[in-house]
Amino acid sequence: MTRLYLHIGTPKSGSTTIQNFLLANEAALPFRSVKAFGGLTATKLRYSIDNARSRASYANSWRYAKLPQFKDITKGIWEAAQSEVSATPDDHRPFLISGEQFYWFFDKDSDAINGLHASLANLFDEITVLLYLRPQVGFVKSLYSQQVKGQTRSTVSYKDFVSDRDGLADLCDYSGRTDLWAEAFGDRNLRVIPVNPNNYPNGNLVVDFLTRVDAEDPGLLRLAQEHPRSNVSPTFFQLNLMRRGNQLGLGRKFLRRWLISGLTRKLGAEKFPDTYDRLIRDVSRDGNRKLNAGYLRDFPVKLPE
Repeated sequence: MTRLYLHIGTPKSGSTTIQNFLLANEAALPFRSVKAFGGLTATKLRYSIDNARSRASYANSWRYAKLPQFKDITKGIWEAAQSEVSATPDDHRPFLISGEQFYWFFDKDSDAINGLHASLANLFDEITVLLYLRPQVGFVKSLYSQQVKGQTRSTVSYKDFVSDRDGLADLCDYSGRTDLWAEAFGDRNLRVIPVNPNNYPNGNLVVDFLTRVDAEDPGLLRLAQEHPRSNVSPTFFQLNLMRRGNQLGLGRKFLRRWLISGLTRKLGAEKFPDTYDRLIRDVSRDGNRKLNAGYLRDFPVKLPE
């Protein structure tokens, strides 16, 4: 019997910390990965669906080369995975995939999510989906930060980023997205965890992740406890400097080297304004209440209502 643990994010909820630990300690993990999918982080699975986001990402990744037919790549991924999993000796170790790209690329595309389940069910007998949910105020601010400092190189102000109430409500709709994954994979196969140190063993996210994928070897848990956090976020002042740099077309290396420095860290506002926190909580409340009464009912700290 083959089992798969599928960790799908969400973004800005510690996925990078988890994945860095997994990749740094891959040889010690009691899991198998599928090379045809791109290994533990399964980066190729974003191309297993045919929608606008997936195609745009695929085209961008082949920017300087001849673009193969998208459908041929998609078909090839699943055929290679079928051959690989079938040929892998059964040593009773489960398979593991950890990638936040699922949340973005599958989004609310129920056909794509159902299609992913159908394809994975042809390879694995049991599939458990893990989903970490960060309180939306922190999620929105962290996502905005990523869009300014990352490859998107956004020039949008934070005020404009949150001003569209309908768009903000959709962004914060954890409940609607969770329902789609539950409908496809079965609600009993979802493990949904609210992001908060008080919900983790010893307050450690990576330790929590390992216990939820039934990897409780003492040596591995000790490594997880010692694993450092992955990111130091720029201050709000630094983000605004970067946003101005994006508007001027300055290179990312320049922005990171000079604008995200120890000196600029001491200047201006450190934290995001709390002006829009209430709006974020308002658009999140109904969905959070539903999740708290269901998947999250046994956690000491739930999502804010």
